[in-house]
Amino acid sequence: MRLIVILFLIGTVLSAGYFGAVGFAATGQTVENEWVAAAGLSASNTVPGFAFGRTYYVRDFLTALDWPIKLAAGFQSVSGVILLFFPGLGLRTRFRLR
Repeated sequence: MRLIVILFLIGTVLSAGYFGAVGFAATGQTVENEWVAAAGLSASNTVPGFAFGRTYYVRDFLTALDWPIKLAAGFQSVSGVILLFFPGLGLRTRFRLR
């Protein structure tokens, strides 16, 4: 569980740095705080199965991002799915009926 939180925090810092350098308005959305937007993007990438990104971001939001942040988001999505698999596997083993 710690690794998921660390993955979320790393994604938040990378996204906030990108939004601070490039500007959030370049993505086609307006927001008052880049850190909150970066945390939302990081959460939607860490647990992609919950589809938070489609709910809170406009359709062309991800296409407006540059390739380094897209690469980081893809790595975060794949790593998040893998890291969420392990607690599920542990719960299945723990509560297995025999």
